[in-house]
Amino acid sequence: MSETVKAPSFDDSILLTIKKMLGMEMDYCAFDTDIIVFINSAMMTLQQLGVGPEKGFVVTGLNEMWSDFIPSDTMLEGVKSYIFLCVKMVFDPPTSSFVMESMKAQKEELEWRLREQAEFYPGDGSRKGYWEGQDDVEVTPSGAIVYHGKAPDVYLGDGFRARGGRYASDPDFPWADGPAQPAITESEGDG
Repeated sequence: MSETVKAPSFDDSILLTIKKMLGMEMDYCAFDTDIIVFINSAMMTLQQLGVGPEKGFVVTGLNEMWSDFIPSDTMLEGVKSYIFLCVKMVFDPPTSSFVMESMKAQKEELEWRLREQAEFYPGDGSRKGYWEGQDDVEVTPSGAIVYHGKAPDVYLGDGFRARGGRYASDPDFPWADGPAQPAITESEGDG
């Protein structure tokens, strides 16, 4: 009895997904080497942003799957879009400078969002990775961030600061001795 081997699908294979997004047929392989090089360059950048395996990841052909690169579904579509934009911009760049500028802006925004996602939500959906090792910050089971520090003005990331030594990211956080200080944005109150 022989075992049936399932061919990679467009949705599973990294190479096939990017080829499909570029408008190429799955069985057209003339440019696979070029596309693989550009995919790996994008993955190197993602690794430096904290997305994907710590030691990096290399696509060599059809058999590398999205789940091998990033097991978390929370970033998967953003990662696909980012890699596609990186490949498209060098493999098949648009002729219009306006379209190229739009693609660059999308790529930069995805870089920022993916970096924030990787730092703030470390794969398991929690926020603990971002605050790990900070004794004056507590992450509750519901995901609320509670700052218990003594500093009068501390930047907590995501554009918020704590004033008066207390801050909770969840406005409904049940403080034992009264309400939390109101959150202010980074642009407020510095002067």
